[in-house]
Amino acid sequence: MHQHASGARHGFKRAIGKSRGGPTTKIHLATDANGLPIDFKITGGEIHDSQVAEQLIDLIHSADYLIADKGYDT
Repeated sequence: MHQHASGARHGFKRAIGKSRGGPTTKIHLATDANGLPIDFKITGGEIHDSQVAEQLIDLIHSADYLIADKGYDT
């Protein structure tokens, strides 16, 4: 692969994982009640959602409801 094709800069860690389908990336996003982003984490596709769930949930100071994918239930 051409060095500029992946978009990585020198000194930055790339969050590209390996799977049966090839290189993958996951974007984990925390939003407010209006769907506006609060923060996000990018991981390789092989990283389980629960690995970043606590970091994102800690950003939410108070909430009546939390909507999340089933991977975050652990």
